[in-house]
Amino acid sequence: MSLLSSKPTARASDFHSKESAAFFKIPALIHSKTHELQPQQSAAEANPRSVYGGAPTIVHFINRCESESAQIFWIDFNGERILVAGILPGNSLREATFVGHPWEAVVSRADESVRVMFWPTALESNAILDKSLFPKKVMLFQTQTLTVIDGMPKTLPAIQPSDIPNLVSIQGGLPTAIEFENRLQVEVKVFWVNFHGKRALYATIPPGESCRQRTFVGHPWAVVASDEKVPFAIFFPAPYEGTAVIDETILSLAEVEVGS
Repeated sequence: MSLLSSKPTARASDFHSKESAAFFKIPALIHSKTHELQPQQSAAEANPRSVYGGAPTIVHFINRCESESAQIFWIDFNGERILVAGILPGNSLREATFVGHPWEAVVSRADESVRVMFWPTALESNAILDKSLFPKKVMLFQTQTLTVIDGMPKTLPAIQPSDIPNLVSIQGGLPTAIEFENRLQVEVKVFWVNFHGKRALYATIPPGESCRQRTFVGHPWAVVASDEKVPFAIFFPAPYEGTAVIDETILSLAEVEVGS
């Protein structure tokens, strides 16, 4: 049976507990726009593999290519690629998964193919497959060639803390970094949430300043206003270096009063 169809023809129920994931609330974005996962070139990921303990979540793989089909692979706990389904142009696949479980998409043309990785977050997210995934060649100093992928914003989504009960870090994630930008008029504190769900203070950021923090995929970070005790936003690191923008939009949507 062909794996390329309007519906997934190969499910991974033997290694992914989709039924159990359906009973968990998937966190919503503080910002109203739909969250899109950032594609990473597969060659840039060193020995990716799934890790245990991540929160359940959902990824929608959306094939927006005009004529190219896509194959979707789960990367298991041993680093093996497991073919889950094929997606025809204009179709999509809804996949229940977990934070810390990487996925690979392979999109092929007549003359080339591209492999990209997607790392789920605690948010229900879209993984967009389109022509921008195919690399462009950019000349550097007339001697070097750099391969780039278009359309990859680096801003991390902010999540309401109430949407993530029992928040903890999980082990085994890739090393990465977050740039925290404080655009508020008040000082904020940045806490790492450890493996037991306890907060550890790592940085205090004055108004208008920023702080770069090394971390790992699967390690959540909580932001607290200087005069408050309860976090008003949670940020999850991505496998690329992302920016956590802390601004008035987050405060207003999180319904937190600061400095009052």
